[in-house]
Amino acid sequence: MKRTRGEDGAALVLALVVVLVTAVLGLAVANLTTTSVSFSNASASDRQLSYAADGAADWAINQVAQALNAPPSDPPPPLPCASPEPFPGFTATTLTVSCQAPRGGDRRGNGGSQATYVFTVTDAVAQVTYLNTTVAFAPGGDGLLHGVVQSWAERPTR
Repeated sequence: MKRTRGEDGAALVLALVVVLVTAVLGLAVANLTTTSVSFSNASASDRQLSYAADGAADWAINQVAQALNAPPSDPPPPLPCASPEPFPGFTATTLTVSCQAPRGGDRRGNGGSQATYVFTVTDAVAQVTYLNTTVAFAPGGDGLLHGVVQSWAERPTR
């Protein structure tokens, strides 16, 4: 087979182009995979914190309900979340729960009406608020105060 002078080295150039295109595609796929894995890990962590914040708020609401329904004492015991306190049983983060009692000092509501509490779940280290919720405690037919959630805002904006 006879070659012409202009085709010398064409196979080498073609092979180098194929190798270069294959390398660029391989790097693109590797980068996409790495980005997807890191995004997936971040999403899982964020989801875990969101669930923990929900659990912390439920815990705090339950603690306040128990305190409000405890037999009267003089002076009344402090509310469990009157100052920010760590959420027990979840040590993977620094979630704290705080609640704001009704104004006027009447923890059970004025004259048997409802008492509204605002609960906030934050990460003290990351300075992130994960949850704000408002719960109204009102007397039920059994004479105890029961909580009714009025608002529940995850990742509220300031």
